[in-house]
Amino acid sequence: MILNLEKLRKDSKEFRKKDAEIFMRINILLEYSKIEMKYSGEINKNSKQLHISAFLKSMEIADRTIQRWKKDYRERGPDGLGKLKATGRPPVAIRPRIRKVITAYRKMYRWGSEATCLRN
Repeated sequence: MILNLEKLRKDSKEFRKKDAEIFMRINILLEYSKIEMKYSGEINKNSKQLHISAFLKSMEIADRTIQRWKKDYRERGPDGLGKLKATGRPPVAIRPRIRKVITAYRKMYRWGSEATCLRN
């Protein structure tokens, strides 16, 4: 389903100064919807795919990402395109005794993210 260009333009103007990330995503959705409208119908199906794939490649975005943004925009509006609040438990500091065990295992067996730092 093609998004409403008029609503996208209005939201783009609204978020231009508020949030740069949402503004960028709205503009990408706007251009994507323009391509979809320009090449709608069965006759232009191959041309549409060609232009969409070229657009996505130039923006370095996957088609699945665009589909997710479209769904979020339809469901929650422009605010749905921003960062979502992380769910789950809040981070807790590691106890010193456990931290010593972890660093010892990383040094002995070269495990974990800091393994490259410990080799030097």
